[in-house]
Amino acid sequence: MCNELSGCGLESPSHYQGALTVRFAYLEASRHPELVRVLCHHRVAMHLFRLALVAAGLASVQAAAIHPLDDPSLVVLKTVDVGDAILYEVGRANDTSAAAVAASSATASSPEAPKLQARCGSNQVVCTSHDYTSYNACDELIRSINQHPHDELDAYAIGVYRVDQYGYICYTAWPQRIAGLRYGHLVAAAWKVNSICNGGARVSGYAHDVHLNGVCTRQCVNSSGRCFN
Repeated sequence: MCNELSGCGLESPSHYQGALTVRFAYLEASRHPELVRVLCHHRVAMHLFRLALVAAGLASVQAAAIHPLDDPSLVVLKTVDVGDAILYEVGRANDTSAAAVAASSATASSPEAPKLQARCGSNQVVCTSHDYTSYNACDELIRSINQHPHDELDAYAIGVYRVDQYGYICYTAWPQRIAGLRYGHLVAAAWKVNSICNGGARVSGYAHDVHLNGVCTRQCVNSSGRCFN
């Protein structure tokens, strides 16, 4: 008798990291064990059920792609067509904060300045265990932004993301808006995080001591942009 979804060859929710609605669909299916038991004894029917489950989940992810975070204070500021995909620039709703700028000459002349300058741009990577997404999706995001290095982001942007053909969201973000930020500034740290934190074709992590247009900050790479808590 097959009494578990996993016993029928249907992967556990963790298999669907980065596709939240697929995991929700999995949990919904688990509430109907009788249906699953019947399907389990008919392999063709179960295979079709799996395909429908994944297709429905991915369609939902793509439909909701412009709202990747469960945070109502964040909004999509701008979309950028890069040919094979759309980049979504995200910021805080009603943001009135001042943009971070490069260190002033007074700060640069302080005793600590040489240490800070030496460290900033070293992109020290920390891999995290939450909000995993697809390594390939992040590779595509990095390639997209690298193809437009001189394009300036929205003045209020604190993140940018891309949705791949399978519905996976890769997001790179930083904690505060930065004056004059361009796509080219985002490449080095994002590439390093994606390379070092790639485990089993999934990735989640951030880099500190990142140099973004003269500002020393953090930059994350994952499915949500949440890495500053």
